[in-house]
Formats: sequence, C-alpha cells, structure tokens
Amino acid sequence: MTCSGIQCLRIAAASMALFAALVAPSPADSQDTLCHLHIVMDPADAVITINGDIQPASPVTRTDLEPGIHLLVAKKPGYRELRRTLELAPGQRMALQLNMEPITGLILVHSDPADADIVIDGAHRGKTPALLTDLTIGKYRIQLSKAGHRPRETELTVDGRTPKRVNFSLTSDTAALRIATTPPGATLRVNGLDRGVTPVRVANIPEGQASVDLTMDGFHPYKDTVRLVAGEDRELAVTLQPIPSELTVVSIPTKARVYVNDEFRGEAPVTLDNLPPGSYRIRAEAPEHETVARTVTLARAAKTTEEFRLPGNVGTLQIVTTPPGIQVFIDGTLAGTTQGEGEQSRPLAIEGVAMGKREIALRARDRHEKRFHVEIERGRTATVRHELQRKFVPDYEVRTRSGTLLGVLVEVKGGNVRLEIAPGVFRTIPAADIRDHRPLPRGDDS
Repeated sequence: MTCSGIQCLRIAAASMALFAALVAPSPADSQDTLCHLHIVMDPADAVITINGDIQPASPVTRTDLEPGIHLLVAKKPGYRELRRTLELAPGQRMALQLNMEPITGLILVHSDPADADIVIDGAHRGKTPALLTDLTIGKYRIQLSKAGHRPRETELTVDGRTPKRVNFSLTSDTAALRIATTPPGATLRVNGLDRGVTPVRVANIPEGQASVDLTMDGFHPYKDTVRLVAGEDRELAVTLQPIPSELTVVSIPTKARVYVNDEFRGEAPVTLDNLPPGSYRIRAEAPEHETVARTVTLARAAKTTEEFRLPGNVGTLQIVTTPPGIQVFIDGTLAGTTQGEGEQSRPLAIEGVAMGKREIALRARDRHEKRFHVEIERGRTATVRHELQRKFVPDYEVRTRSGTLLGVLVEVKGGNVRLEIAPGVFRTIPAADIRDHRPLPRGDDS
C-alpha cells in the first residue's frame, strides 16, 4: 500500500514527534545536568556579570547554569577588569576565589635638596628621589622632611597609570652655634651627635631645642639645652669644673690597715676621694703578714686602684698520726683532729700557722700524749708523722665465782668474754663462770 505525498509527510512528522518524545530527558534528568557555581570575589562589592547578566554581590552562588561555556566579568573603579571563560560539564560543581588587581599609579617624588624622608599617610616610603609604583587610585597625604629643613606636606591624587612627577622645595630651618670652653679641648655633642673639639662652630642645627654635651678627661661633664631660631649664630662660653682625684686601696688578704703618708685611713678596701694630684706614700699592714708600702702618683682627676698583696708570715703544718682520731694542739690551741680508717690517718693540713718554733701536742683519751716542736717557715709545709702509744685503761668488769676481773674488753661472743687484763695479756672467761659483766663507768678507768 502506498501513500500520497501529503500522507507521507504527515506520517513522517508523527514518527519524528514520537522519536523526540522517546529520547527527550525527563524533568528529573534535566535537573541532574545543571551546573553549580560558587564565586567569592575580592573586593566583595565588585559588579559581577555572567553571560552579561548582573549577579548579586559576592559571594555569588548559581545552581541553574546549563553545561557549556560561560563568560564571567567583574568590574570595579580603581581595579583592572577581570574576565574569565568557564567551561562547565553537565552536573559540574565549581568554586572560585577571584582577586581583582588594583590599578596603581606611577609617582616620581623629587625634592630640593635630595635625600628627604617620604611619608605617605603615616608610612615611611624611603628617601627622595623615589619612584612609587604601588599606590592605588585615590587621595593621599604626602609629607617630606629632612634634618635642617622645614617639613612640607600636601595632598597627592593618584588617578591612573599616567606617570606623575611631584616636586618639593624644602627651606632651611637651621641655626649655628659657637662654643668655647675653659680649658679648651672638650669633646662636643649636639643633639647626641659628635661635632668636634672646642673651640668649634657647628652649623645646620635644626631650630628649636638643642642639647649640648661637653666632656673632657679630668672634668665633670657639662650638659645644657639651648633654644635656637632659624638663621641665628649663637655663642656659648663654658667653664668646665675639674674632678678631684680618687684612690681605692684593696688588699689581699682583705681588711689590711691602710696608711696614707703615715696617717691611718681605714681598712681595705677603702676609697679616698677629693685628693689633689701628687705623690702619696701608701702602706698596708695585716697580722701575720709582711708590711707592704709603695709610692703612688695621682694625675689630675684620676681614679686609681692600687692592690696590695701582703705575703703571709705563715706556713702549713701537715700531720699524719697512728691511729686516726688524734687531736692536734698548736701552742695550746686545738687546731684539728686527724681522720681516716685503718691504722694510719689521712694527712691533716693545717694552714695559716705562724712562722717560728711552734709547740705541738697530740692527744687522745686512750693514748699517751705526745709533745714536740716544729719549725714553721713562711710559705712552706712542715710534715710530721707520729704514733701514739695506747694507754692500758681497764674499761670492763667481769664478776666470776672466784672473784672480779678488770681489763680492756676485746669481745663478747657466745656468752664468753675476752679481756686484756694487762698490757699484752689476754684471757677468755667462759660463760659458765660468769656471774655478771658490765662496762666500767668513765670515772673508774683512771
């Protein structure tokens, strides 16, 4: 069966409509292909357009963009226009952080004289001449200053990239100061800066308050503040006040008696001030030390320290005893006790023993005292060794059935008591024979 031309066209149209209905996406499928775009812009108040449509202020969120290519444009006065071409895939989610570049000017700052400090809106920007390339479009306060000149301040307008030259002419605001001192030769500082030696003329001092400092060896520092007017040439005459001499005497050992020209002035360390220049005979004395004297010459306004080392008239006694624990007396005064373990003590060093022939006594409760003499020499050590014989002093009592025994206790073991009943004579008393045993009171061992 064949169809006419009109019928065939109608059938073809109906077939195409049916095919389109079959392949067209459902509303849910169309929603899945839309793109999500989130834009954060700096500055936030820039005007943003997407495909020519103005968008709300940053941040911008679009969830209805069709897949494909989109043109994003951001504009703001004072900033370079920002353009971005975005190609979005079906269902794509994109987040953008976009920063617009500010438009900066080209400002060349000159001054006469040069090397002036540039301050813009309170921030230091270097010295003239200077090319400033980072100032954004707008108005600024620019100030130039230089020591010795009056500062200049004006308004600066930056309106584009066209180079702009700013010229400043600075006028002087300085004065001069002539300073002479008695005596001459003092070092001068004006406003903290070294300005030579008097007599001197200092120019280019900023008008207003100026600090003047004068120093010279041997004289008190001079400080003053003067007020100067621009164009002034001030004269200043100063008489410096001399500093008296000062002598400090220290000694080894300390507390030596100090004499100046045979006059006692105290114990070292001692400081003697207000001394006129000249020569002085200084003497230092200390017990058990040699006297030391010397002549000291003081210059004008000098501060001098003299150290006196007094050689000691003493030596050292080093003693070793058998056994340890022996008290050592020097000229009747206890000077120490020997220490150690075993039969012999460690060396006992007794320092600061006066020179000469010294009487030494060695004592212990259970030993016979020993006396002897030792010659002590300055700065030298005399070493002696002595053994003290043990006394036979009964210190223990044992009562037996047949009587009482006294002696030096050796040991008590298993109830048996062993005594030294005479020098070098030992006896062991069986426990069976002992009725009682005890230490003797200290008063019974004589």
